[in-house]
Amino acid sequence: LDYRMHNKLLVVDNAIALIGGRNIGDQYFQIDPDSQFADDDVFVAGPITKKLSSSFDEFWNSDLSIPAEALSGEKSPHAALRERRVELKQQNREMKATGVDYLKRVASGEPFNGIISGHLPLIWAHAQLVYDSPDKKKVEDGERVGKLMHRAVANAALGVKSELLMVTPFLIPGKEGMQLIEDLRKRNVRVRILTNSLDSSMVLLAQAGYMRYRIPLLEDGVELYEIRSLLGNTRGSGETKTISRHGNYSLHAKLFVFDRQKLFIGSMNFDQRSMHLNTEIGLIIDSPVLAQQIAARFDAMVQPANAYQLVLRPDGGGQSLVWRTRENGKTIEYTTEPARSDWQRIKANILTLLPMDDEL
Repeated sequence: LDYRMHNKLLVVDNAIALIGGRNIGDQYFQIDPDSQFADDDVFVAGPITKKLSSSFDEFWNSDLSIPAEALSGEKSPHAALRERRVELKQQNREMKATGVDYLKRVASGEPFNGIISGHLPLIWAHAQLVYDSPDKKKVEDGERVGKLMHRAVANAALGVKSELLMVTPFLIPGKEGMQLIEDLRKRNVRVRILTNSLDSSMVLLAQAGYMRYRIPLLEDGVELYEIRSLLGNTRGSGETKTISRHGNYSLHAKLFVFDRQKLFIGSMNFDQRSMHLNTEIGLIIDSPVLAQQIAARFDAMVQPANAYQLVLRPDGGGQSLVWRTRENGKTIEYTTEPARSDWQRIKANILTLLPMDDEL
């Protein structure tokens, strides 16, 4: 019942493509003051574009795909589209009042104009397409032949020699993920992870699932960071300074950087749902240039003005969490978890009691 397609892919004329973590919606383009998701995409050209297009065809032609007309209501699609255009014009007027003129930005043609003019040159590299078959669950259970992607990403991670960087909105490693991280740490591989904090997370149940893993991850020597909903420095975040003041920033990008030589970008979170319940897609790209660009952005996002660094502190024979950050030029340590409200914190702690890992 909760099986779903989580792929994100845009292919144009079998010639160019965008792939990453972004859905289509105002909040995913950081133009909605009430909610802004930080996302990343990669622009793709060359032979692999046809492979991306073929992956779309595989889903389009699957028995699990249903024509939208079979589910339509009383309104004709054309009437609904006209109404939606009126709503969008009104929304754009409201957004202008917050300092965001999205239509003007689109009309500029950037960054696409810069790409085709050569002012933003492409970086050519080998890339491996990894994606799940539409009937992933039956493939995983051995009922059908097909493709599963999380093993390919895990193998790339296990091949790391010195450093693994990870950006994932949802971090629920489970036994498999924890074993992978422990194997890396036994070889003294530096593991650094950026995920959502309680005050930045939009999915409380997933956040509660993650909260149980924090102390074990830190005990394994993982460097763990949680993004703040109000950034102290918007450079590299995708946010404008105007919209950042609303304090509704949240991670949505899914990125892995392997030894600053290769990277994964796609739709897969480091959680149980992405491993076993969602269908996912992504690229493993062999490019030191791109990997180092992503690593530089990672370093910018985990600076103390933008993120909490989690550390352990001895506490009566055990260990407790401390959230270390920087506010107004001063280093601050919180011993109570930063949250939007006391009630949000209470709800999250109650939800940690539920045995829901396999669904998160």
